[in-house]
Amino acid sequence: MTRRHGTDWIKTSYPQGRCQDCDKLYYSSRGNAKQNLKRLRGHGKQHVYECPMHDGWWHVGHLPEAVVRGEHGREELVQGRKRQAGEEH
Repeated sequence: MTRRHGTDWIKTSYPQGRCQDCDKLYYSSRGNAKQNLKRLRGHGKQHVYECPMHDGWWHVGHLPEAVVRGEHGREELVQGRKRQAGEEH
């Protein structure tokens, strides 16, 4: 997916910035994060997942060991982190 900006074409699947809370690059949609993951060489077992602190932001990274072992689901971890962040503020 591209968008026109002046005379240059900009790929919108590039990271939108750096998440201050997670210290990871973030993408504006799951699709953009997936496109970027496909471009990475040797990405191994990295996955696209929703930012635990910001709705609508997506990260690319390794899953926690608890998820890989099947002890927890991805959505459990995201909900738990958002709930914990809400208690801290």
